[in-house]
Amino acid sequence: MRNGVKPAVQTGFKNVDVESDNKIIIQAVQGLIKVLWEIQMLLHDITSFLKCCNQVTISHIYRQGNSAANWLVKQGFSLYSTLV
Repeated sequence: MRNGVKPAVQTGFKNVDVESDNKIIIQAVQGLIKVLWEIQMLLHDITSFLKCCNQVTISHIYRQGNSAANWLVKQGFSLYSTLV
């Protein structure tokens, strides 16, 4: 989630829709649950980036519905350049 939110905010997007199949991270970002210390820094980064936005929608989708996004992430990581 951090790796998706960060470039969106840095690009200047102010209205962000976040979809994730990780229900625990979604609930943590929404402040509904506490997380283990190992991922608190990730959570801090995500919430810091989202505070820069005017409107944020965070929703859970099932893994099967997230296959297109997973494919894009894998393609992005396989590139030698950070410019897409």
